[in-house]
Amino acid sequence: MLEPRKLNCGCHLNGCFRLPVRYSVVKFIYKGLQMMLDTCHEIARYVSLSFNVSKCRCMVIGKMYNAVISPPYIGNLQIEWSDCIKYLGVYVVNCKHVKFDIKPVKRSFYVACNSIFSHSHGTSELAILMLQQTYSLSVLLYAAPALTSRL
Repeated sequence: MLEPRKLNCGCHLNGCFRLPVRYSVVKFIYKGLQMMLDTCHEIARYVSLSFNVSKCRCMVIGKMYNAVISPPYIGNLQIEWSDCIKYLGVYVVNCKHVKFDIKPVKRSFYVACNSIFSHSHGTSELAILMLQQTYSLSVLLYAAPALTSRL
């Protein structure tokens, strides 16, 4: 079975292998990405798995973020290019530098808070605080790994 590290088509940052994060030439972006997708498809077929291409998206971040690139494929199914990708509840936005949009997470947090407040008339403050900590705070903190991870 093929191992992505041995393909020599990903990125190495600080001595660690990473997924293909950025390349300087559009042609190399596409070839390296397509090679890794072909390998993933081959390995998935080997272990009787398949990709749901309708849930897959590709995005370019860096100097070539606005380049026009042919769509990659998994098997014979096309993957769409996207302007943003949802990762752990946070939207990573297509731009020159890595940028996160946390507005949807904040909205979900406020909705959870308001829902608890609107249905807690006559409930003790300690119970309301426990509900807020259990439900609202978890909505807000779910995205924390995305904001602290290194790409």
